[in-house]
Amino acid sequence: MLAQALVASTRRHSARAAVRYGGQTLTYEQLITEASAVAAELRRLADRMELPEEEPACGLLFNHGISGIIGVVASVLAGLVYVPLDASYPPGRLSQISRHSGIRIMVTDLDGLAAAEAIGSGLSFPGEIVRVDAPSFKPGSKPEIPGKMHKRQYLLYTSGSTGVPKGVVQQGASIVHFAETYIREQGITADDRLTLFSTFGHDAAVVDIFAGLLSGACLYPLDLRIPENLLRLPGWLEGNGITVWHSVPSLFRTFFTSVRRLPQLPSLRLAVLGGEALRAGDYSLCSGRLPGTKLYSLYGQTESSYSAGHFISSARDASAVGLPLAGTKLLIARGEGSFTVISPRGSLTQESCELLRTHRIPAGELLIASAYVAEGYFNAADASEQAFITSPAFGTIYRTGDMAEIDDTGRIMFRGRIDAQIKIRGYRIEPGEIESHILTIAGVKECAVLPIVRDGQATLTGFIQADHSLSLASVNLWLSQRLPDYMLLSEVIMKEQFPHTLTGKIDRRGLADNYGEMIIS
Repeated sequence: MLAQALVASTRRHSARAAVRYGGQTLTYEQLITEASAVAAELRRLADRMELPEEEPACGLLFNHGISGIIGVVASVLAGLVYVPLDASYPPGRLSQISRHSGIRIMVTDLDGLAAAEAIGSGLSFPGEIVRVDAPSFKPGSKPEIPGKMHKRQYLLYTSGSTGVPKGVVQQGASIVHFAETYIREQGITADDRLTLFSTFGHDAAVVDIFAGLLSGACLYPLDLRIPENLLRLPGWLEGNGITVWHSVPSLFRTFFTSVRRLPQLPSLRLAVLGGEALRAGDYSLCSGRLPGTKLYSLYGQTESSYSAGHFISSARDASAVGLPLAGTKLLIARGEGSFTVISPRGSLTQESCELLRTHRIPAGELLIASAYVAEGYFNAADASEQAFITSPAFGTIYRTGDMAEIDDTGRIMFRGRIDAQIKIRGYRIEPGEIESHILTIAGVKECAVLPIVRDGQATLTGFIQADHSLSLASVNLWLSQRLPDYMLLSEVIMKEQFPHTLTGKIDRRGLADNYGEMIIS
């Protein structure tokens, strides 16, 4: 289904620009031609290796740029389940994901070749590396739809509370649904120019890439982790005539607050913010600095990329989740198996479900009922059973872990989390994963990682009890060899002893006293 949609779109928009990056432009015809040549090689390797159907087959190891888009499209055309890998991740993290997913083919380019070779040398079975920019891939291959289409399309890894990242399994039909919904809700057309700030390993990139390619719009990748790119962002937005900005609220807030000389951006019609909670000031910032730009709040998770959303017309709307989209219902637990069910049209009904009662879902938790949520976590039956519920009444239900309530005007309002999970710069972080690695440092007896708000920004603070003093630099050096940069600490506080609750657990709120405002619920 996804492959057919991509081929059809490239035929409709063959002469239009599909991707622009670093002075290079790739038209839709060039994209499908180059991706088809790579897809033919991937299919040949997969057949030779006799790779199991519906199992992860290829890892996509790329930085921002055109090569990554070619790799994604090639994997889809080859009918293979792909695993996005961020080339900036430490080798240990990349090897851990590669080993857990069982990928046998690494798709990359010259920039990612060294990292791909390092991963391959550490795996217990022989693999193949395919470079999308290799001279051997000559233009001329015609796009072919895989003879047998599989349900699964990708595995996307997120932070795991046990110290091991979880692989979210998503299907091709769901990608088409999310992309077409985004196109419809945002009015995306072939004349739009979309930012692509997110890395390929983040679910926001899934929406951006496929909504862009299925609508005939042009994608503009830019890695804002590079300081020079952030400095030239104002001119980049103006010079490229960007029409749709999509990012986490913190990036939007930081950029438009700090930039002194903002050029006129008459083309920027829409700013889509998601991945973090919005603040009332975000609306004021947008209306003040971008008077001709509409602000949209997108609610989704890696397990369900685009579940709800709404246009923000006042500061009061910032904390609202919005209405569920077509094909989706939102459920808010009321306790004892009773739920408030919200339909896409906003109607509210009170229902009960005995199956949900047995899962002991706390009052206030927000759940998503949809045929398009992920099927579960790869090779993690226990985690899947906790997060996903199959109900005769509602179909597949995903437990978001978010807390919500309906206010007196009927809006669904976000009210925090039921667990310790947090988001920083749009990345989902389980503090337990960071803690598990800190505990492997020699001499560490106990530790806790807490999100602390400082100067309006969420940061990670590590509280550590050890038999010797540890510096922030030494702890982050240890973590940087095992975790992505967004999971590094901003501060380390050494403790002689930890406060504990009556049940013997670390008193996290007691730890945070006098150090700032803890943002977990």
